[in-house]
Amino acid sequence: MRYMIYWELDPDKNITDIADLASKLFETGSYPASHGKILGWYVTSSIPMWGITLVEYSEEASSKDVFGSLLEWIKAMPGVFKVHKIAPYVTAKEAVQLAQK
Repeated sequence: MRYMIYWELDPDKNITDIADLASKLFETGSYPASHGKILGWYVTSSIPMWGITLVEYSEEASSKDVFGSLLEWIKAMPGVFKVHKIAPYVTAKEAVQLAQK
């Protein structure tokens, strides 16, 4: 299943510390959680900095895997996100096709 994650970083957190954390989570394989693959990760230059991450989880994944990905971030740096929203998604083309059925 594919998930879109919308997030806003806490502007009071040091951006270098956040970048270092991201590198650490990737290098250790802690993010995304097991059975997850990042399809895209996009960030804006707005303040507060926000972006979206697209993650695909295999059929073996559970809701614990999805939730675990968020927990890796917030356990390592409490308050890193001001906003964090996650939901399954389809492409716009798929949404149109579903609506036309």
